[in-house]
Amino acid sequence: MQAVIKKSFLYAPLSYSFFGLILVVDQLLLPMFHFSGIPFKISYLTCGLWLINFLVKSNRNEYEDKEFKFFVYPIIIIMICGVLGEIYFNGWWQSDGLEPLVRNLLIYILAILSFGLGLSCKKFDINWLIPIILTAIFLNFAFIFFKFDLPSWLINFYYSERYIADFASLGLSDAQGILELARPRGLFPNPNVSSFLVNIISLFIYLGIRNKLCRPPNPMVYFLIILLPIVLCGLLASRGEFVSSLILSFLHTRSALKVNKKYSLKLIAFFTFIPIFLGSYLVNKIDISEFQSNIERAFSVVQIINNTGDDIDEETKSLSSIARPLQVFIPAFERFKISPIFGSGFATDSSHQSFKEGTDYFHNDWFRLIVTSGIIGLLAMLWLINRFILILGWPALIPFVFPGMINTFLLNIPAVMFYFFMVGLIRSRIKSSES
Repeated sequence: MQAVIKKSFLYAPLSYSFFGLILVVDQLLLPMFHFSGIPFKISYLTCGLWLINFLVKSNRNEYEDKEFKFFVYPIIIIMICGVLGEIYFNGWWQSDGLEPLVRNLLIYILAILSFGLGLSCKKFDINWLIPIILTAIFLNFAFIFFKFDLPSWLINFYYSERYIADFASLGLSDAQGILELARPRGLFPNPNVSSFLVNIISLFIYLGIRNKLCRPPNPMVYFLIILLPIVLCGLLASRGEFVSSLILSFLHTRSALKVNKKYSLKLIAFFTFIPIFLGSYLVNKIDISEFQSNIERAFSVVQIINNTGDDIDEETKSLSSIARPLQVFIPAFERFKISPIFGSGFATDSSHQSFKEGTDYFHNDWFRLIVTSGIIGLLAMLWLINRFILILGWPALIPFVFPGMINTFLLNIPAVMFYFFMVGLIRSRIKSSES
């Protein structure tokens, strides 16, 4: 009897899809939990159970086994280079600690496990992402517009003491102070994260439809998926994600208009009339002036793109996430030069002027990658993208640009786990449809 239970638990494809659904909901809709200061999410456990099953199975799927191994190889190369770089750094300077190294290595490990779980999810329905994105948008709007009218347990659930401590430098000591900030935070304390975790769901809904792996939702729902992320990113004043939402909305609209004539006419009607009624309601019920500066901040990306560096004042340059890569290029290059082949790891040295800032300071995944793992690590990542991601379509590269080049994608654990889970899932489905 125990053997039967073990077999059904470990080998049933449906259990993998259930694990996958847990991962998606856990990473995209729930906050990070901490036990004795250690961050934890339940999907870490489900990924671990998948790994145990993968290792003990004797009759592995040949395609999944091959794909997983080829995905692991470049990640391992990046990790090894980071460790070698850390050793090299410690040979010349005094490291402040191993925490950055451990954290980054764990992120790479979670990416590996998420990809593997995605490969095994035979019955995960990509259309499940539709209620998830609508839930995420609803919760974000609830935290933006209703704030203190929300139940206290819900506020404390997402704005726990752990997160509140991160705002201590601003003189904030409770969730109310954070929610009163002029720039809304959304579902998570970082507005860029709140925006990104909505856009990345939108991205994989589009990729699923593009690769004919799921059906377009009904026109009304599709209208909400196209429009609401733009509104959300504008209210949260996330400039990079505002650009991403515009790109994704264009791609969704183009895809929707190809369904059939009746579908297209309904979608056009929604775009014509609903914004008028919704706008009238919001003007009468909500003080839009409260969000005016945030909306202007989001739209300031247009000025940054259209003007040369000489046309932008110094204040705009210093605050602009779009201009940030230019600002950190010199410190990144200075550190890159000390170990260009395999990098210099993630360590910091507070006593040394050039290395007192951590590699997170670069706010650019590509700078961070080539600094921490060198040219070898960069080539490994480019190979991984070419081998596993481009087959999904060029829009799959969006996270590596926004926020990858102006903030971070590879340090955002929920986004990384969801992204590589979906990459594994969609690649497996594409292979299955071809055979």
